[in-house]
Amino acid sequence: MLTLSRILIALLLAGVALTASAETNTKNALQPFTAHYKGRANGFAVGDLGARELKALGGGRYRLQYTAEALIYSLQETSEFTLADGLLQPQLYRSDRGTFMKRRKVSLDFDWDRNLASFDYKGEAGQFNLQAGAQDPLSGSIVLAQLLLAGKPTIEYLEADKKGIEANQLELIDQPVLETELGKIPTWHLKRLHANPKRKTEIWLHKEYPAIPVKVHQIDDADEFQLELVRFELQ
Repeated sequence: MLTLSRILIALLLAGVALTASAETNTKNALQPFTAHYKGRANGFAVGDLGARELKALGGGRYRLQYTAEALIYSLQETSEFTLADGLLQPQLYRSDRGTFMKRRKVSLDFDWDRNLASFDYKGEAGQFNLQAGAQDPLSGSIVLAQLLLAGKPTIEYLEADKKGIEANQLELIDQPVLETELGKIPTWHLKRLHANPKRKTEIWLHKEYPAIPVKVHQIDDADEFQLELVRFELQ
């Protein structure tokens, strides 16, 4: 069965940021915003699927956050990262999701001087070695803007999550203009490459403000859901 938690988590996995030019990359990929979403799960409407927000904290530091709450389930995911000389480095990552009866918490702290990440996952603490360019589950949504500029049809980046580092891959399909509640929005249309053939994920990203997903469609075994942008404000 498709649960609300899986719907919310999928939106987080979909948060990639792509752009069309160096000017857009430096200006709009880091444009602070708040975006709001609705969705459908197996044909049934799901009202408010939460908000995604990017804030500039000053001194080259940023915070990207996603929050949602429905019935007894709530979720909050936060990344803080720095940008210096065009290099983005995650500094901390926090995830807290579940119900009042059962919560799942994940934390990551990055020490780039020692090339170590410290994690706490379900009460288990430890460390693993970092690799140059590695991002956390949210900060990767910003650094991908630079990768698209290389003109490669398949985009790959390293992600530090839970207890180690994995490679994520996406494939650029086309660049359609979507009809939305906000009017026509030019997008980047991508497909996430999964090892499991029963999982399919397609993502449409705002072309002018590339950190904002406009639409997400996912099939996970027999379950299907769709997310749509209904409102966003630039800060």
